[in-house]
Amino acid sequence: MQKIENLNIRPISQLIYLKYSVNNSKILKFKIDKELDKRLKKDYHLNKTQAKMLLSFEKHTIKESLSDRKDYIFVGEHSLSNTLDIIYSKLAYVEYDDEETYKEELDNLSLSELALVNYISTRLAKSYKKRTDSLLQRLRSGEVSVYDALETSVNMQKFHHYLAEGSKNHFLNQPYFTSKKLAMNQFKKEQEYMLAYNKNLLSQEVIGEINIIKNNQEALKLYQKVAKRK
Repeated sequence: MQKIENLNIRPISQLIYLKYSVNNSKILKFKIDKELDKRLKKDYHLNKTQAKMLLSFEKHTIKESLSDRKDYIFVGEHSLSNTLDIIYSKLAYVEYDDEETYKEELDNLSLSELALVNYISTRLAKSYKKRTDSLLQRLRSGEVSVYDALETSVNMQKFHHYLAEGSKNHFLNQPYFTSKKLAMNQFKKEQEYMLAYNKNLLSQEVIGEINIIKNNQEALKLYQKVAKRK
């Protein structure tokens, strides 16, 4: 039986994961249910039907990852490379492309994971933008050997911008939220909860991120689709 404290600062997905864990005592499950009830009613402002819908959706998403033997970002502390690998293992590629394709592509990510994806990808997109500007300057100075690195940097910037926007939209457009404003408030709180367990996440450098993508075929196909866009 594991001892778990500070339930009030844990990500919503972790609370739901713990709620359905077979290893928890009745006392702990009671405390988890109490915290979830408080958070869904007072913070999320959901009625009973909406709260049940959120719990049902999240439980399904979490169980799907468990059945596929995939890790969770919201359980334990992970390096940035490992976090990206977990994210990419859960991305799905769909053939068609329209304004709401992200819904299917990101369906395997929980609420807390969606919030963290946005935080990470927003900052990595900015990092790749700086790298792109630097490489472009070197190319203009006649250093043609940087062309391939420049192309990869441009594509990585586009890919992370796509993930940042898609993850935020997917979170905000969940059917149980009563308003976009309340959804955005919870979105930001989930980022804070997730970062509390991964404080040094973005202080780490990712070496060869393209190789992490290549190790996950669905993510690679999605990356290639986004890269083709102008």
